[in-house]
Amino acid sequence: EPHRPAEGVLQQVAAILKAADADFGGVEYFIERDSGEPCFYDLNPYSNFVAGGEDLLGFSPERRFVAFVRHHMALLQDV
Repeated sequence: EPHRPAEGVLQQVAAILKAADADFGGVEYFIERDSGEPCFYDLNPYSNFVAGGEDLLGFSPERRFVAFVRHHMALLQDV
């Protein structure tokens, strides 16, 4: 049976994809047992099963994601 995440989780996933400048992708998460809050741990800007993703999309989602992570890590180091 298909699973439909809670609306709040869907809104957070949409915000994650928007912040990563991704038009589509998958975000993996689990629900933290004690707090009941979602914990997001993996972003896949496109399916891992797509061969030639850069040719298909016209850009490298991996390079864009790495740049995003590096940028935000640098911001955290300044705090």
